[in-house]
Order: sequence, then C-alpha cells, then structure tokens
Amino acid sequence: YCFGVAEIAKIEQMFTSKSKAFVKKHWSARDYMNDGYWFTRWLGGAAYCLILCVASFRLYQARLDSNDDLIFSAGDCLVLIQVFDKVGRYMSKLSLTFIKMQRAAVSIRRVSLLLELPEHKRLLDQLLVSNSNE
Repeated sequence: YCFGVAEIAKIEQMFTSKSKAFVKKHWSARDYMNDGYWFTRWLGGAAYCLILCVASFRLYQARLDSNDDLIFSAGDCLVLIQVFDKVGRYMSKLSLTFIKMQRAAVSIRRVSLLLELPEHKRLLDQLLVSNSNE
C-alpha cells in the first residue's frame, strides 16, 4: 500500500506549513530567551565599565587633592570595582535562572497536556468559576 502523487503532495504541503509555523514560534521564543540573558550581561558589563571609569577618575582626583578628611584610596577603588563585577555576574545568573524556570513551566504544561493531567491552575480556575456561578 502506498500513497499516490496527490496524497504525497498534500502530506508534504501540510508538513511544510506546520514546520514553518513551528519554526517561526521557535525562533521567537529562542530569541526572547537569549535576548533576555544577553541584555542582562551587557547591562552588567556597561555598569562595570562605568564604575571602572568613575572610580579611576575619583582615585586620580583624590591623589591630586590629597585632602585627609575625604580620602579615596586604591583599596576603595578596587572594592568598588569588584562589587560591581559581582553584581553584574549575579544579575546574569538570576536572569538565566528566570529563563530556565520559564522553560520548565512550559515543559510541565506540555507534559500535563500530553498525559491529560489537569494542572493546579486549571483546577483552581474551574473551582473559581463554579463558585462564582453558585
């Protein structure tokens, strides 16, 4: 048993249309997740560069002025730069964690639909709807 030319053409057309729809949604989701992560990395890097410049100029100014009451030492400069480096790293890790949690939520929803298991949110929505109807 085999398909005829018309059936094969129809199957290929259906596969192509479904594949295009999937790829379009997949690219959008992938770009959204990657852009969210890289935006945080770039923002952390920009903040690090800004603080590096500000702390360096402040250290240079403190060495020129040499006022004893408001000293900004090399140690202060180093601590400030290291703190902003750590903040940038932790922000990108936090962003990556949120992205992974979002992926997990989508995966759980798909598995529950595949196994026909009701989700807690759907059950809660059904309960709220039934309570509002009473």
